[in-house]
Amino acid sequence: MRGRLVVNPAAGSARAVDLPAVQAVFAEAGWTVDCVFTQQPGDATRAAAEAVAAGYDLVIASGGDGTVNEVLQPLVNRPTALSILPAGTANLLARELRLPLQPVAAARSLVAGHPFRVDAGLAGERRYFLLFAGIGFDAAVVQAVDPALKRRTGPLSFIAASVRVMPGYQGARALIRLDGRRRRRHLLMAVVANTRLFALMPLVPEARADDGQLDVVIFHGVGFWAKLRHSLAFLLGRHRAAPGVDRARVRTVTIRTQPPLPVELDGEPWGSTPMTFRVGGAVTVWAPASAPADLFGQPLAHWRGQPAPQPTGASASG
Repeated sequence: MRGRLVVNPAAGSARAVDLPAVQAVFAEAGWTVDCVFTQQPGDATRAAAEAVAAGYDLVIASGGDGTVNEVLQPLVNRPTALSILPAGTANLLARELRLPLQPVAAARSLVAGHPFRVDAGLAGERRYFLLFAGIGFDAAVVQAVDPALKRRTGPLSFIAASVRVMPGYQGARALIRLDGRRRRRHLLMAVVANTRLFALMPLVPEARADDGQLDVVIFHGVGFWAKLRHSLAFLLGRHRAAPGVDRARVRTVTIRTQPPLPVELDGEPWGSTPMTFRVGGAVTVWAPASAPADLFGQPLAHWRGQPAPQPTGASASG
């Protein structure tokens, strides 16, 4: 196995990654993995694109979900696989994959893993996402997070940003097209999900990442009480049947609002409405054997034109 490890040294827990120990795990499994460090936004995408051009088997993103999103961009609809070594704040993809959050244990799980083929969402015409797109309140919170506080406190920084944003946040009038079906709502927040977790909690427990569709959850209403009601319902896990919540599974959703609302992809700001979201292709994800089949499907039988590699026998739990 020939891989490239793309390390974001600014990620939330990057300093805790023992790279020599991780590299030793890969070497023991017979993997040849070189290492590239990022210095600024876009470096991870460039490093991944170079690996694709050079015929690498996989690119391993070591950082948070934002680093994973950067690495994802050149891998969609290509044979090179995406993998992760969690070192971020939330590590939602690692949690979805049931990958250990301790880097050496994660490396041991990966060398005993398999390739899976999953959907990649597309926002607009040129940016892919693997987990979700957030529109409205969630994206406003992402924009308001203090980077220094995020490095020090992790997920608590999002709570602090939410408290600052919520009192003045009003949402917007929206026209939403769900596979062509029109709905008019006063939109507070919408999530276009490819997987299940959102803000470390299950948003769409029945979602599948390999079904060619996206799950849309729309929170709508006006005023303080609507915002409070939605917040409590989500925290209590009762949002699925709560009033003022629409849910749909679609191939394409277009959201137009007045005024424009911010958008975030996999936890990183990305423009504003109007925007169309759809499944834009697929990506091979190299995942541990523990990855849930009801979310990611079955491992590939063939990969890169040959039978998929078999596990090395290392423990999936490390």
